[in-house]
Amino acid sequence: MVDDLKKGYYLLFIDGGKRANEQGQAEGAIGVILQEPDCGAVLARVAEKVGPVGSPHEAEYRALIRGLKLAAEKRLPYIAAFSDSANVVNQITGRWNKNERATELYEQVKEALEPFKTWQLSWVPREMNRDADKLVDQAFKGEPVTHATD
Repeated sequence: MVDDLKKGYYLLFIDGGKRANEQGQAEGAIGVILQEPDCGAVLARVAEKVGPVGSPHEAEYRALIRGLKLAAEKRLPYIAAFSDSANVVNQITGRWNKNERATELYEQVKEALEPFKTWQLSWVPREMNRDADKLVDQAFKGEPVTHATD
């Protein structure tokens, strides 16, 4: 968890969700927070809808991909990502077999991890991921956020 981090790792908190829209179709939203190592200053915050999703796990994968790409754009060498989805964390880290439906998203995550010298992905309890969860709610309410510092 967060206490096990090595110094210099940028922190990435991600969350994804699925809800039915007004037409009854499943729609996903993501929340992403990228923070400086040590001090925790926020480098970027994202809340956005991601269109149709088959499951909340798909939205979680999309949040991870979005966050990793954002960190790669900033050329950050070390990333520690945190998610409250045991499914996604355990599939990406190889503890669980990946779900057939998640194969394409799994491959996108693996590709998005390539720019980093080292990375880690850990499960955290929902209580430790509240800020990313709030961003998902904002996106569903139609209050998108894309804030990134250079």
